[in-house]
Amino acid sequence: MAIGSQFYKDVSKIERKVWGISIRQLKAYVLLAGTALILGVEIFFLPDWAFLIFSLPTAIVLGYYPVFLLLNTWKEKKRKFELYFYYEERTYRSGQIRRYGKHEFTQKETIKETDEI
Repeated sequence: MAIGSQFYKDVSKIERKVWGISIRQLKAYVLLAGTALILGVEIFFLPDWAFLIFSLPTAIVLGYYPVFLLLNTWKEKKRKFELYFYYEERTYRSGQIRRYGKHEFTQKETIKETDEI
């Protein structure tokens, strides 16, 4: 909730900084370093054919989250991914507008404005 005063700043949209970078960026860099470490282990300990098979899926599976965090698009991608798997019930719309009659707007005689609800 933003009040819009020069004295009261809305701090809900301001990211906290650690060592000059935001926590979101720090988390992304740590995850990218972990991904690079795993890929480095694959480089040195797997034969060439196995490295070619396993490196791309490893990079994609472990690298998409920190890259989207750095690009600041993670929430949009997550929402799109979740909506792809959710079942949303759709209501049928005929495209017609209902016409109301005059009798629908008249107050019934048994109901008074002073009645308790």
